[in-house]
Amino acid sequence: MNHRVKTYNTKKFKESYLNLNSEVSKFFERGDQDFFCLRVEDVVPHAIIPVPPSREECHTMILVLDGYYDLKLGAREYQVKPGELIIQQAGAIFSIDRINRKTKGFTCHFHPDMLIGKSGNQAILADFEFLNVWADSLVRFDENKLPFVITLFRRLHMEYIHSQKPNFDIIHAYLLALLSEMKAFTDADGREAKNATYHLVKRFKRLIHTRVKDNLSVSDFASLLNVSPNHLNKCTKQVAGFSASKLIDETKTMEVKYLLYQTSLTISEIASELGFLDPSYFSRFFKKCTGQTPLEYRKMIEKS
Repeated sequence: MNHRVKTYNTKKFKESYLNLNSEVSKFFERGDQDFFCLRVEDVVPHAIIPVPPSREECHTMILVLDGYYDLKLGAREYQVKPGELIIQQAGAIFSIDRINRKTKGFTCHFHPDMLIGKSGNQAILADFEFLNVWADSLVRFDENKLPFVITLFRRLHMEYIHSQKPNFDIIHAYLLALLSEMKAFTDADGREAKNATYHLVKRFKRLIHTRVKDNLSVSDFASLLNVSPNHLNKCTKQVAGFSASKLIDETKTMEVKYLLYQTSLTISEIASELGFLDPSYFSRFFKKCTGQTPLEYRKMIEKS
């Protein structure tokens, strides 16, 4: 039977894919359902595998220090090695077919709203590009940066696991410090000021991903962003190097690739999932964007 991709909150995902015996349950008794920072070796032995294609409402970062961690994320398969960190962004399609139960490291799981903190500063959510589903998911730290990152994971772990009631003000501060270290490492021009054009296109990208199934036009998105279609197109060309309509098409195409790679949904079911009423038009759209029909792309994946 084919299954559509489910979106889980933290509670439902734990109930579905962790053997919540008394040994592992004790790690999740510390307050907030949408945050934890644990050692991988404390969680992995209790994982229920396989995890079918799914989405989560929270971000998960996994830092591997020994062994390896296998994950299908988006349209790629990763084997995360020591000194590497994988970012499973909120809303991204992922699945786990196998697991190395000897892997060691840290896993930090948090809801995007945690970054806002008591200040209520929504703008901070846009500071960390790597938390967006279109961004690169794998970070390879060099030997100079890795010790700082490990220290911050350890501090988050200690505050979460060794306190009767974790202090989320402290956790918020350490989490921001960790993400800022990652930003400094991954974003070479992170110190450069970003202008209004850049931030508009960033909002446009995020909106495309959240409304990818709605078949909205450039004019629709421009209206939602309170700008004219011409202005949106001009800004997109300036930042991304191509038109607003192409950015919409590329996002839809990537979502199709995710579903072709991660699921056993039929071509018609994928078309319906993404708001295409006509499967024939859907196939023509995908071929125009990739040079292959959806069926040809799936067969290519199966051979690789």
